[in-house]
Parts: sequence; C-alpha cells; structure tokens
Amino acid sequence: YTLAVNMEVAMKSDDRQARQAEIESAAYQLLEERGYAGMSMLAVAKAAKASNETLYRWYGDKLGLCCAMIAANTAEVQQVLVRGNDKAGGALQSIRALCPALLGMLVGKRAVALNRAAASDATGALGAAIAAGGRAARAPGGRGPGGGRPASRAAPPDRPRGRPRAARWPGLPRRC
Repeated sequence: YTLAVNMEVAMKSDDRQARQAEIESAAYQLLEERGYAGMSMLAVAKAAKASNETLYRWYGDKLGLCCAMIAANTAEVQQVLVRGNDKAGGALQSIRALCPALLGMLVGKRAVALNRAAASDATGALGAAIAAGGRAARAPGGRGPGGGRPASRAAPPDRPRGRPRAARWPGLPRRC
C-alpha cells in the first residue's frame, strides 16, 4: 500500500511539473507578445488553459510567476554545474557542457523576454529578482564564497556579508 501511495505522489509531482512548464511557456509567450505590463495572471491562465485560482495558489502573483520562470531558466545551469562536479571527465569536459547552458541562461530567448520585462517594470522588483536568481545560480548550493559574490569581491571577515534582503532590494518579496 505504501509503495502505491508513493508512486501516486510521484506521478502527481511529475504531472504538476509538466503543468507548471506549460503555464510558464504560456507566460513567456505573453511576455513576448504583450510585455510585462500586458501580461496578467488571468491572461496566462487563459493561454495555458488553467484556472486563475491555480496560478494564484502556485505562484502567488505575477512577480511570483516570474520568479518561478527565473528559477527554471537558471535550473539547467545549476544541474550542469552539479553534474560537472560529480563526473571524473575533467575540467575541460565540464566547461564544454557548461558554456551552452550558461549562454542559454544569459542570452537565450527566455532570458531576453525576462530582461525586457524587467526593463519595463517601474517598481524594479523583477530586475532585483533576476539579479538574485543569477547570483543563486552561480554555484551549487545557491551561494558562492562571499555569500553570493564572486571570490574577488567577497566581504572581508571583519564586516558582515551583506545587508538583509529587505534592505538590499526594497519591495522584493522574500520568496524570490
């Protein structure tokens, strides 16, 4: 009985991930067509043939949906980094695998759509979320040395490693 329940939960999880990918794909399509201001949760729900309630339950609001899109965009790079650390193929092989994924994250069609949306967001919250997502994807575990900064810019040991998130990016929801 336990195995059947676990398999059912796993199937539902896979279904949810597939459904989230469909919703995020519809959101990217609307971002390209209408821009950030023209993309609403209702429009995404209609384009994805999902209920508006589902979108609000899963993402919270439009910024939450965009945060999920940012996370999905950086996930491939994160996976390549983890796989590269696990394999014994050498640094050159890891770099060859990382470069296409990193270029896709930085200048791919989805990255361009997200950055255009951030440029049009007058609040700056989406741009801050993209910046936070980029730092989190830099190293496995979400943080590099220096609390998300490159090693060359790590905070000296006698200073705190940064201000609290709310102080760094006013208006940025804690979930991003």
